[in-house]
Order: sequence, then structure tokens, then C-alpha cells
Amino acid sequence: MRLKSFLLAGVLTLGAGPVMAGEPSDWVRCDGLAKPENVGVTLSRLVPAIMTAGLMGLPEASREEPAEQGAAGVKACDTVLADPMLDRYWARKVSLLKARALHHIEAGDLDAGLTDLAATHAAAAGNVDDATYARSLGASTQLFEAATQLKKDRFDEAAALAIKAADARPYSLEVGMAAVRILDADPRWSPDEDRVLTRVAALEPDLRVARAKSREWGGQHARAAADWAAMADSPTSPLAGVRLPRGMTLPTMTGDPVFMARAALAYARAGDNAAAAPLIARYKTDFAAPPAAAPAGDDVMANMVARLRAEQAKNAQGFITVAEAWTQANDGKIDQARATLETLGDRLPATPATLDLIEKVKRPTPAGMVSLAPSASAQMEALMNADRADAARRLDPKSFAKALPPLERADRSYSKQSAWFKPNGFKDKKTADGKGASIEFSGAFSTHAAVEEMMLLRAAQLTREAGRTGFVIRKRADYKQYMVQTMYGSEISRSPNGFKTTAEIEFVDAPPAGAADSLVFDADKVWNDLSPIYTTPAQGKT
Repeated sequence: MRLKSFLLAGVLTLGAGPVMAGEPSDWVRCDGLAKPENVGVTLSRLVPAIMTAGLMGLPEASREEPAEQGAAGVKACDTVLADPMLDRYWARKVSLLKARALHHIEAGDLDAGLTDLAATHAAAAGNVDDATYARSLGASTQLFEAATQLKKDRFDEAAALAIKAADARPYSLEVGMAAVRILDADPRWSPDEDRVLTRVAALEPDLRVARAKSREWGGQHARAAADWAAMADSPTSPLAGVRLPRGMTLPTMTGDPVFMARAALAYARAGDNAAAAPLIARYKTDFAAPPAAAPAGDDVMANMVARLRAEQAKNAQGFITVAEAWTQANDGKIDQARATLETLGDRLPATPATLDLIEKVKRPTPAGMVSLAPSASAQMEALMNADRADAARRLDPKSFAKALPPLERADRSYSKQSAWFKPNGFKDKKTADGKGASIEFSGAFSTHAAVEEMMLLRAAQLTREAGRTGFVIRKRADYKQYMVQTMYGSEISRSPNGFKTTAEIEFVDAPPAGAADSLVFDADKVWNDLSPIYTTPAQGKT
């Protein structure tokens, strides 16, 4: 999922430029949020604000991120965390501790960051029964602690925290994707991790690849193969993420060569030559031959697709070769499998199936002889461990923390159909094939996680009205909305204006409870889980 920008409106402004803001307070320097104030203080500011047309007397505005970083941010947090008024604002104290943890990490002190994250548990003690806290700031704090543990190479602790946070908000792709970033760094597999990855794949079909990779590492080769094969034949755009000129469209294609090759390898590793062989043959027919002549020079889109397909085919070649070697080994042709594998030289793909095949086909060392050179197995293990360490190293705490949900309170924004004068709520219509619905949910004052959950709530409601028991998400997109001010056609400011989530769903029958591989949502369960959070009793009647 890519969170895209969506500009809601352009407002023509002919007046003076923006009012100059003063220096940010230590509160804003620490976590970006203004100082909490009681009603009396706010009212005392109201009269001077009116008398000066808003130029003076207003409370300080919050920001999207802290005004300081590193040591300067730590210093600001130290000051505000000593303020006795925080005794009345336990959730804000959690936010400030989390912010100081980030500043410590920015300054290179992971241990101090972990100490602050541990202190959030004491700050929230007695209040964690607040479900909205557990689903928002509580989950965020756990995920941030997981990321910090990962930076310390504590993979078990990181995975446990990520799974706990994902379970606290099972219908949020925002939270689920953050958990996947933690879990994806460690190649080990567990039933709990598989459960989280299954939920995430149901929320965003493109993320089924994360479950496939995890299952490979866990030795679940047949199940991994089914995931790779489904990804290979799902309709996708080979130019996803490419910004196109107006009037040009993205070609939808099936038969991704990398996914196809990985499916073949997983089937072969599972001992299923009958399933692997057609995929190997299909790759050789469709992708292994020299590329056809380049399209006409003016056909920009066709050229882009041809170049991308050639690159994909090149990346898939290693997986196909190992898959073919595995089918030979499965037939007892060990010498032939060894020769096939050796054609790759040092271009072996770093997967468990490759490592297993190396062990299967390598010649035994004569008694009494010791090889001075590292074996191919040792090299492969070192490469996979390096990949794991690199994943932890590439995790940037600041960008990771920024993508986590903020503190929420009970949200009752699930309302009626939206319109141009009412931007909050849903829009939906039947799909062209009549098998489902296209849904859009917008919330100017709701968090990202809340908006995506309300979209699912609407999906569950439509499914029940259609007389079906389940639904699947065919595709989805998530947007961050902005309100833009312009002057004579030029942008002069923009401010966040909530979020929007769109999805195309298909009505189906839900599988039996406990179907581990299913990506189908049970409509009754979704409705029963989410409607108490987002609907009033009157809205809950269906």
C-alpha cells in the first residue's frame, strides 16, 4: 500500500500573506503537539484573539512532527516531562515519552530510547482498558519499541511486540504493514506470524508476497507455492508507481515472471514436480527467449513495458534454474541437478530452497580432508544472515514512527452517504460485473486507521444487505488529503485534511471458521467487531 496525496480543494486567497508564527514551545519541540490547556485557559485567550482578528492570543498550533530532533528534542522533552500538569494528562505523557525515545534514537542512544518506551507502560497503567488507546497510541508505542529492539538485533522481542500490536488493531492496514516491516526482517516463521500476514494479505492483496516469503522460510513450501502462483496470475500493472502524462493509462497484465518462477521453485521444493513443470515450461516459452524487436520509438508505454518485462525475466532466471534443478533432484538425477545448479555460478538466489538443494547435491568430503574454502552452504547462510541484518539497518526510526497511528478517541464518523457539501462518509456503487461494490470512505477529522476501518465496515454492511456472508478485497488505495490555498493560481499553503480509502470488493460466501489460508472477510464478524466503535445504536440497525 502506498499512501497517496489527494488535494481536496484550491481556495483563491487575495489577502495578506500568512501570519508569522513565533518560536515553538518546548511542547511542540518535543512531540509536535501544543500544550494541553483546560477550558478556563482557552476562554481567557478568546477575547484578545477576537479583538486582534486572531493575530494574538490564540493557543499554539500543533504540527505534523516535532520541531526539534536528536539532542535538542531530548532537551525539550526533559523540560515538559517535568511539568506537574502532566499528572492530569496520562495519554499525553505517553506521547511525550515516545517522542523522547525517538529523539534519543536519533542521537544514537538506543538504550535510552528503550528506557523511555518501557516507561510508557507505567504512564498508561490503569488506563489501558481504554480500548481506543490500546488500538492507537498503545499499538504505536509497541510497534516503535519493536523497531528499536530490531535495531538491537533482538528479533524475538521485536516479533512478539509487532504481533501484539497487530492483534490490537486487526483491521488496520496501517498497523498491519508496520508489523510486517518488523516481521519481514527475520526469516523465521511461526503460526502467530502467519496469522498476522494472512490478515494483512486480506487487507491488501498485493501483500500476499510477504506471506509467501515467510512460509518459504518456515518450510511451508506447498502453501508458499500457492501464494506465489496466485500473485503471478493476479491482474497487476507492471508500471505501478510510475507517474504518467495525462491521457496515458497503465496496462494491466498477468503472468509476472518472478512470481511464476518462485511458484515453480516452491512447488519443486515441496516435491510436486507435476505442479512445477508447467510453470517452468511457461517461463521458457513466454520469457526465456530473446526479446522481440523493440516497439516503435513513439510508443512510450510499450517501450516501458518491454524494458520492465525483460528486467523481470532476468531476475526470475535464477529461481527458474533452481526450480529445474530441484525437479531433477526429485527424480533422483543428482548429478544432473548439480550440473544445472552450477550454471548459475555465484548468481544463486538467496532462498531456503537454494540452501536445501546445495546440501542435497553437494559431494561428500573424503574422510580426513578439511576444505579451507567456505562451502556454498556457508556462503548462502552468510548471505541470508546479511540480508536480515541489512533489513534491520535500513529501518529508519523516524520515518517508521511517522507512519504509526496517533492517539484516538471514540470515533462516530460512520455516517450517511457523502456529498460535495459533506465530505465525511461513504460513496459506493455496484461493480460492472455485478459481483460486488466499489467503496470510498473519506474522513476530514478521522485518523487514517479509522477511515480504513470504516471502509471495511461499509463493505460488511453491503455484503449483509446482498445476502452473502463474506467479501474479498480485489484492490484498494489509501490517500492522505490536503486542503490547498492558492493565490493567482500558485500554491501558497497546504494543510492536512484527513484521509480517504477506496476499495473494490467482491461478495462471496465466507469459508468455515479457522480456514488458515483464506483471505475472505466474514461480514458478520467485521460488523460486530467494528460497529460498536463507529456507529450509534440507530446506525447499527441493519
